[in-house]
Amino acid sequence: MIALKSGRNADGRRWQKPSENIVVRNCRMQNGHGGIVIGSEISGGCRNIFVENCQMSSPELDRAVRIKTNSQRGGVVENIYIRNITVGQVSEAVIKIDCLYELKREQVTFLL
Repeated sequence: MIALKSGRNADGRRWQKPSENIVVRNCRMQNGHGGIVIGSEISGGCRNIFVENCQMSSPELDRAVRIKTNSQRGGVVENIYIRNITVGQVSEAVIKIDCLYELKREQVTFLL
């Protein structure tokens, strides 16, 4: 599992240092919450991530790609490129994006 983070809440917003220009290549992921995970501590942002030529397969691997954050955390996730990925067995999903991660029910507000 590879987890990309850039600070949690006020710390990430104060430093404003995104995780950026990262290349993940020729990896084999077999265990964990995701093969490539972005967040949840992503208040500083995440951009220009390149993932290629990786294998992700195991009943012990929950997801191949996971992005998680919430409205209070902030941070921008942009320019994520994934190619030539082989996904075999995962226990939950190939891709999961959770924008309500760790929010309690009373904290969730939807704007229409």
